[in-house]
Amino acid sequence: MTLHKYVVSAEYGVMIGATVYVLGQLFHLWNMPADTVNLTGLVIMSALIGLLSLIFDSPRGSNLLLLSIHCGVTFAVVVATSYLCDWLIPYGGWWKLLGTFVLIYILVWAGLYLNSRIMARQMNLQLKQRKHQE
Repeated sequence: MTLHKYVVSAEYGVMIGATVYVLGQLFHLWNMPADTVNLTGLVIMSALIGLLSLIFDSPRGSNLLLLSIHCGVTFAVVVATSYLCDWLIPYGGWWKLLGTFVLIYILVWAGLYLNSRIMARQMNLQLKQRKHQE
């Protein structure tokens, strides 16, 4: 794998993390101030999760196994970041963290899945159009 692939994966993670943060604030899932500690924790956590998503490029294991590993390790990263940034107690404790994590993980996964389906459909349509032009 190239350095470019790692950088792009980390960037996607940060973009998704920033979007989740803003939407979480908008829908009052948490009231986390945008201070240096919180934003640094968010960026590092999101970049790590983006890098962890490279697991899906692995030829080993079923999609369900890879998804399970990704989900478990992502939760561990979220818990560690929550502990280091002191997000647990002020923002609702363990049960709220777990519920919010599951909700966000499902929504992000569904969004990425839908995006990949739309992209595949668009690419197939372009291939058909090129084939008819030849």
